[in-house]
Amino acid sequence: MPDLDMQTPFSQISFPLNPKATPEQTIAAKEMEKILSQFAANWRVSLAALMPSKGIFLSLGKVEVLPFEGFVKLQGDESADYQIFEIEALETLCVWAMDRRIVSMVVDGMFGGHGRWTPRIQTNRPLTPIEERIRLRLWESLANAYEGPWQALLPQRLKVLREEKEVKNLRLTHAHSPVFSAEFSLQLNQHLFRLAF
Repeated sequence: MPDLDMQTPFSQISFPLNPKATPEQTIAAKEMEKILSQFAANWRVSLAALMPSKGIFLSLGKVEVLPFEGFVKLQGDESADYQIFEIEALETLCVWAMDRRIVSMVVDGMFGGHGRWTPRIQTNRPLTPIEERIRLRLWESLANAYEGPWQALLPQRLKVLREEKEVKNLRLTHAHSPVFSAEFSLQLNQHLFRLAF
């Protein structure tokens, strides 16, 4: 979810695609959707390398431009983990929201389990040192998967800045500033999770 301003070419993108969009907006929007779909394919491969499983599916959902406060309101889930990155090429910030339960499933899968999550797992407890390292590895694989599709268009690097555990602590821009947002659905072994950017 990068902050958009008048100098950012993507600030004029109209999401979802609508009949009133200019040809430039339509091309840019389709290119962005293509990049995000490629990210989803890349990260699915990375997840499969971390947690061998036949049940990993990641798909692009809703893509839109909305006020930052609107993005924050959509993140009502208390089980989310927020990672804030700097996008060096755009000199802006972005935040990814990932369900904390994914870490537990990947840990289980990496250590010989079936990569299952049960409601008994507490998402608000502190992570063990092993879980924290795997969490960081997940974020690193996500960043690498996101950077890949951009290389031909506008090479980008995601530099880790900080993490947040609660959505109310996300302070990246003014409440009414327009931001680009994308949602993804992640299915791990029959469990459905939400990922947002």
